[in-house]
Amino acid sequence: MNSKEARKFLEDWFNKVWLQSSVDNLKLYYDENVKITANGSLRNREGLIKHCEWCKENEKITKIDFIDVVAEEDAIAFRFQYEYSNKNASGLKGENIGIMHLNKNKKIIQVDVKSSEIFGAD
Repeated sequence: MNSKEARKFLEDWFNKVWLQSSVDNLKLYYDENVKITANGSLRNREGLIKHCEWCKENEKITKIDFIDVVAEEDAIAFRFQYEYSNKNASGLKGENIGIMHLNKNKKIIQVDVKSSEIFGAD
């Protein structure tokens, strides 16, 4: 996968999963055995589902900008900034930086991400 293809993959992934907070769409992008490290916390698919449900109830992303996307073979390095609102405020800003690994079926098998956002009780 080249960087242009990776950017398209990330845009589709973010729009279909995280902008929509769609648990149903998780299966389109994540392997059943996905492993995630988010801000040092380990998650599996069950944790990913819980986080997606939490996002649906607690925040709304209003803007996303992919700042850096670099890809080589099955790995995508990314940095994006976003704006969102939660139950208490709007116009909040966040940034994520990470590395995503895809399996041979182009599904996410591993993600290591650091986020400026501190998530709630998910």
